[in-house]
Amino acid sequence: MAFVPVVDEEKCKGCEECVDNCTAAVLEMVEGFAYVGRSENCQGCGNCVQVCDYDAIKVIKDNRQALSPTLASLFKDLPE
Repeated sequence: MAFVPVVDEEKCKGCEECVDNCTAAVLEMVEGFAYVGRSENCQGCGNCVQVCDYDAIKVIKDNRQALSPTLASLFKDLPE
């Protein structure tokens, strides 16, 4: 299972608490606001969510599985 962190840019105040408390180095500061730089590293611990006083971060569980290269090649020509 993968986790996808999402930062609400309108709620983020740039306090850096989420960045400082992210044990997987997923978040970084960009132009004074939290930014998800390495979402593939997210372990779903929720530290960032817990320390955000502005309710600006959510971690979404992504239950989709990645397709194998062989399977992906079979589907590449299908319309979306």
